[in-house]
Amino acid sequence: MIVDRGLIEAALPNYEVVRVAGSGGFALVLQARHRRLGRLVAVKVLLAGGEPESSARRAFAAEATLLEGLDHPHIVQLLDYVERDEACLLVMEFCGGGTLRTFAGSGLTVDVVVAAGLAIAAALEHAHERGIVHRDIKPDNVLLGRDQALKVSDFGVAKIVQGVSGGDNTTIGTPVYMAPEQFTGASIGPATDLYSLGVVLFELLCGQPPFPRRLSASELMNRHLSAPPPAVPAPGPIADVVGRALRKDPRERPASARALAVELAGAAAAALGPDWLGRCALSVRLDDEVRDAARGLAPARPGLGVGAPVTLPAAVPPVPPVPPERPEPPAPASLVVSPPGEAPPMVSPRRGSGRRWPVGRLAGRRGPAARPAATTAGAPAWTAESLSLDGPAGLALTATGVLLVAQPGRNRVVQLDPGGTVRVVAGTGKAGGSGDGGPAVNAELDNPTDLSVGPDGTLYIADSFNGRIRAVGPDGVIRTVAGAGPGDPLRTPRAVAANAHRLYIADSGHHRLVSLPLTAGAPGRPRAGNGSAPPLEAVAGDGTPGYAGDGGPATRAWLADPRALALDSAGSLFVADTDNHRVRRIDPAGTITTVAGIGYGGRPVAERVAATATAIGPPTGVAVGPDGRPLIVGPDHAGPLVPLADGTISVFSGGPGLLGLAGPRQIAVAPDGTVFVSETAVNRIVAYRTGGIR
Repeated sequence: MIVDRGLIEAALPNYEVVRVAGSGGFALVLQARHRRLGRLVAVKVLLAGGEPESSARRAFAAEATLLEGLDHPHIVQLLDYVERDEACLLVMEFCGGGTLRTFAGSGLTVDVVVAAGLAIAAALEHAHERGIVHRDIKPDNVLLGRDQALKVSDFGVAKIVQGVSGGDNTTIGTPVYMAPEQFTGASIGPATDLYSLGVVLFELLCGQPPFPRRLSASELMNRHLSAPPPAVPAPGPIADVVGRALRKDPRERPASARALAVELAGAAAAALGPDWLGRCALSVRLDDEVRDAARGLAPARPGLGVGAPVTLPAAVPPVPPVPPERPEPPAPASLVVSPPGEAPPMVSPRRGSGRRWPVGRLAGRRGPAARPAATTAGAPAWTAESLSLDGPAGLALTATGVLLVAQPGRNRVVQLDPGGTVRVVAGTGKAGGSGDGGPAVNAELDNPTDLSVGPDGTLYIADSFNGRIRAVGPDGVIRTVAGAGPGDPLRTPRAVAANAHRLYIADSGHHRLVSLPLTAGAPGRPRAGNGSAPPLEAVAGDGTPGYAGDGGPATRAWLADPRALALDSAGSLFVADTDNHRVRRIDPAGTITTVAGIGYGGRPVAERVAATATAIGPPTGVAVGPDGRPLIVGPDHAGPLVPLADGTISVFSGGPGLLGLAGPRQIAVAPDGTVFVSETAVNRIVAYRTGGIR
């Protein structure tokens, strides 16, 4: 469509056209700016010809009328409607974040998918209450506003449903997302939009709709009318709700958009924990009923949905702090996990012995402690406490048990020791990259995300936004050891791991792992044979984002945004392949395999299925325990996960019944076996111990 810019600006004298923002078959969308206020708007343009009663002009005016009656935070707001000569103009709020399809291009976590579903359902409920069915819900018609809130748009094919019978229902919509009744010409209603929303949720969860878009319109019609959709790739309760939205018979779908939202919110609480919405990065405006369901509270009005009700987790009452104990000698380190088929052991009333970390002293207050409970016979007694620290992320421990913590938001690294002392190790707090060759405490860092301590005591820092790896030697001097020059490219490196021979780096932005040799006697100074900085050596990933390569050379595999690394004593490297929802292992021979997680469609951890068929969500932290097994944390679970020797996976016995985690970020294990987990979003570090740990 060719549009005269002068015509648009003459019709809207208070605005200047900035650029073309998008186009469709019948309309063009321009970005414009208010000349005095500077406010950006979207202008949808239709050239309807000069006839005042043309069908196109009537349709455009009808869309304006529909939008004028809709006022909801998750619906694009209409600001003005103007007709001038042959042009019809809709002036709407500008959503600068692109479409939901663009937003989901690199994959979304389950909690964000659910939040998106709740936002769209809230918008649909508002429209349905006013008798309006959208009829074309799809990712391209949902926009992301500047406030990170989703906005349903494009009501151009919407229909007032009062009095609509099968005979006058025109087949309109996008075949991939259309409900069965849209193909047959049967009566449409709110359930029609719910089916389309079910298709959208399915696509967001697995990356493709239930019926491939490559099919012809007639083939898609046949699939929607008669073929059962594939299994929904989501945790069980969430999959059940999406599956009900995809029922062929509209009467079997949820009774309303609000009913679907209540069921979906409750399912998320059951699958992800009652605090999942507070950890979610997407902004959602919900009514009290849906928000209560998201918190795991029973709905105020029973019978809102179709099918079996969702079982919500019971609220855990507050628990008193554990009184201080007298330090005793540490016991041999070991980790305790639940054997297959048994419930994870809980903390015993018996207090543990061994060296105590005075966690809780940093901010002058003790965090909540473990609740006494029955324990499995022979299992050690677990306790847990927490300390407050602003935005903790990467964790590392020295050979003497000193805990080091990266604070990305504060651009520094701090040290906490068992005596309760805290001090800055690196970073002034100002974002920047200066300071190499001088004291680390006077240097600038920019979003340090992860730490590792080498056997010689050198601290390695993933200085993420600087694209560098920095090293602080025992002398306190900081140096850049990787990512400094054009021949040493790193892009947002998010994790490091060091042993006596090599430094491993998660080059997250390039979807690969690389390494550098370490020279004995030169702390923090990787060296090539000629004394110059050695080149980065490929370890895993060929730079292609995706999942492939298991069972073959790691250098030919595909990774997707790796964010955590851990080494075991045998030389195997574990990597949190975050966007692939997996933890993978590279053995000393360079072969890569998956040890836990599945991209989509996995089963909940509690079902004790194979670790490689379990939905672990996006892992963000991995550490190796004293017994050589990896411990995994991520935002989808309230406790660390441990793959077992029989191939199944267990919740770490320090988690259930003790101190539930809220969006765990990273994990580390001390020489005495104490397990530390950072929770960036809630400014907390949790320590699990068994008085030793034994």
